Amino acid sequence: MFNHDGSLAATGSLKEGSRVAGQLRLVSPASGAVVREVEHSAGVRAVAFNHDGSLVATGSMDKKLRFVEAASGAAVRQVEHGDWVFAVMFNHDGSLAATGSLKEGSRVAGQLRLVSPASGAVVREVEHSAGVRAVAFNHDGSLVATGSMDKKLRFVEA
Repeated sequence: MFNHDGSLAATGSLKEGSRVAGQLRLVSPASGAVVREVEHSAGVRAVAFNHDGSLVATGSMDKKLRFVEAASGAAVRQVEHGDWVFAVMFNHDGSLAATGSLKEGSRVAGQLRLVSPASGAVVREVEHSAGVRAVAFNHDGSLVATGSMDKKLRFVEA
């Protein structure tokens, strides 16, 4: 995922040499240099920049949604999710983040969550019959599309 001006790319992964710990890496596409690394206690499965590139959201296997300042790598907020987070996306104005998850121990159940990055409050939860692997807002942020492991595309009002 690139920030708005293409000066940074964000990746999430397992930490090299670890079977559990993960990390967010911010990389300069121009030089290929790693600008910043932010450790996580489990593999990072999803990353997204907000519209102005100042904030990065990460979703991970430790069942947490994190909001991290891109400039410093400082954690702004951490939200207990309760499920493995596989997808994350900000709406256009950055007032909401959508997450897609798979319930731990389940091969089928999942959830869409809408979370306020400013407060960490969960604004809405929508259960799905299968794990949610993709989320996307329409341009005005009024609608969220989810793609799930049951091969269904759903549209949910934000």
